[in-house]
Amino acid sequence: MMEVGFPSRLHGAVKRSMNITFACPECDHTSRIPLALETAVTCPECDWKQTTSAEAPREDALDECLVCGCKELFIRKNFSQRIGVFVVVVAATASAIAWAYYMWYTAYGILFAAALLDLYLYFTVGNLLQCYRCSTEYRGLPHLDDHAAFSLETHEKYRQQAIRLAESQAVHSKG
Repeated sequence: MMEVGFPSRLHGAVKRSMNITFACPECDHTSRIPLALETAVTCPECDWKQTTSAEAPREDALDECLVCGCKELFIRKNFSQRIGVFVVVVAATASAIAWAYYMWYTAYGILFAAALLDLYLYFTVGNLLQCYRCSTEYRGLPHLDDHAAFSLETHEKYRQQAIRLAESQAVHSKG
């Protein structure tokens, strides 16, 4: 896989790979491709191609999604949310079992260890940029701090919009 890199702002000559993970609107295949310095995104499965007016970031922050053109993007941790929930469930279950056997120090130790693991991951795992509309993920981009964190209000706006669009398409396909 070809890697497109740029000098990191923090580490001088260290190169990081810029890539994009997206679900193709035509075939629904999820792909991770290197983010080239052009504005066209192509699906490797069905050859779907999207060209937007946005410029792929070189030194500036990305201002719109290269897949759907949405201008609302947010940053989040580059860590699987499913793994995070799994760790919390395992720690809570193990702690409850220890508590049931009157092993209070062990129960608190398990919760403390889970909190330390969470703290460690928070400071060591990097961020990614994600689109509210199509959930495309951008990794290795410069200036991630120029974007806001997740907003439930904005997410709900796009979720409701997708529901209304699906309902209207269902009505039009029946009639």
